[in-house]
Amino acid sequence: MKKKCLWCLLPLFLFSCASEVPSSSSHESSSSFSIDTNISLPPENARLLQLDSSFSKTTLVYDASEVHYLPLPRVTSEEWFLAYQNIGRYDDGFLAIKNQGCLYNPHQNYGTHNAFPGIKNIVVEYDAVPGESLWLSYGWSEDYSQEAIPLSSGVSFDFYDQDPGYFKLYASSPDPIYIRSITLRFMGQIGTEPKSS
Repeated sequence: MKKKCLWCLLPLFLFSCASEVPSSSSHESSSSFSIDTNISLPPENARLLQLDSSFSKTTLVYDASEVHYLPLPRVTSEEWFLAYQNIGRYDDGFLAIKNQGCLYNPHQNYGTHNAFPGIKNIVVEYDAVPGESLWLSYGWSEDYSQEAIPLSSGVSFDFYDQDPGYFKLYASSPDPIYIRSITLRFMGQIGTEPKSS
């Protein structure tokens, strides 16, 4: 009698277990987020951009004082790029910034404005001679209005609720600053420029 009763309950037990397993489609939809396609980022992680030794540097122009552009991959067909000048080769990292050199995302007056969707924080790992630093400026338009800040290598600089759309890294050291990696994390939308007091 007991064996018969257990066999009757087995289908009910299996059905209840199956109903508790979440389907893969429901899990994917709950963890996804949307970013406007005009500011969508590379598909591997829409809120992260990492530039390091694995990035293809075949288009970089070294040792030139004029401004050049580095196209970056985007989900959309619109171009998204960085501008740079006075950079050197660095095969073990991303690039070297020479004296008066810089790397930034420029504001443009056509298409999208090449703004990143609200930069949350930036981490730059670099090597420099003792006493020299890599500098950071940022803003909500092409003027990079916030005062220059010296970055410490490997230490996150957090923008908190400011979420600017533009950043600029530059060097004023007579010796090159060797950048191993740049990691930018994004909020999803640009913040509002603080009012000056």
